[in-house]
Amino acid sequence: MIYKKIIKLNYKKFTLLSFFISYFFILGTVIINYIVDPFQIYRAASFYTFKMDEQRYLNAGLLKSYPFNTIITGSSMVENFNTPEIEKILQVQNASKLPIQGASGFELYTTINRALKYQDIKTIFLGLDIYSFSNDTAYYKIPSIFPEYLYDDNIFNDLRYLLNYKILKKSLQAIKSPYNKTAITKKLETIYSWGELFKGLFNKEETQKHFIKELNKYNLKSTLEKEKIQSAFSISILKKNFDTYLQTIVINNPSIKFYIFFPPYSSLAFKLMQKQNTLNDVILFKKYISEQLKPYKNVHLYDFQLASDITQNLDNYKDITHYNQEINYWLLLQIQNDLYRINPDFYDEQLKAFQQEIICFPTPI
Repeated sequence: MIYKKIIKLNYKKFTLLSFFISYFFILGTVIINYIVDPFQIYRAASFYTFKMDEQRYLNAGLLKSYPFNTIITGSSMVENFNTPEIEKILQVQNASKLPIQGASGFELYTTINRALKYQDIKTIFLGLDIYSFSNDTAYYKIPSIFPEYLYDDNIFNDLRYLLNYKILKKSLQAIKSPYNKTAITKKLETIYSWGELFKGLFNKEETQKHFIKELNKYNLKSTLEKEKIQSAFSISILKKNFDTYLQTIVINNPSIKFYIFFPPYSSLAFKLMQKQNTLNDVILFKKYISEQLKPYKNVHLYDFQLASDITQNLDNYKDITHYNQEINYWLLLQIQNDLYRINPDFYDEQLKAFQQEIICFPTPI
């Protein structure tokens, strides 16, 4: 009887101890994550030098905690810009890079709108990727893919950030790096840039190799899978996502100057679209965008995919879409001189010629 009471008493003590340990672990995690704040959701870093990775998390903090008047955003096509060059060449102030690798229209819409809420934005530079407007955006609304909860005003769902073991690990890693304001400022100028890392891979052979790999992958797909690709790039889907996300931002911000451009993918990117039977819809989509944005005097729309001296020179690329850092600088010079700006009155003929160039462009074997 006494033995049973001892066991019962020990069980209660163990349960109580477990409760307090769990409570203090949870509380400690929340406190550490809030104070360190590795993605700077609540404040700019002041006692550690933060790691510049995981864009979808870090951008949520950067757009709130660092002042800027100019946004550069889009997919990996804009990652190799650097802000001092943008400010100098295009005569803008306080530029901030907020790119998202593989960005969807929904992610760009959310990021830009959040920046507009916290900053006095004067100018937006946007790389307009066809891929960003394809397919359903439901995938990007999964919290583990895109933490939308960090981009809203609901403080309660911030528990996903504060009470998060992955974030705790980031916090503990962050405090190991001493604060260096100069280093942070310098890194922010080229944040997310990758051009130097792949310097030896920008050549015709790599680009053709990537095209052949992608084409072989496509050819091995079932009829149903091929139809899904065509559906994802159908003009109806592309138009719907454009109207929902990008055009909404333009309509709601008439005082902001927009520089929107089609990034110069290599000709092989469009050759692959031709093989996948999506090229016609993509051409129609480009024309649709030019017509929709024509009425807005604050929008400057450029099509660098028409620059055949760039896009047909496969030595500029490391795969069928990603160009080297020198092309990013070239893009700024074209915008500075207002070259390749779309004139809707002539754009239809330009697109017809462009499509014919793609059809005639040789397919690597």
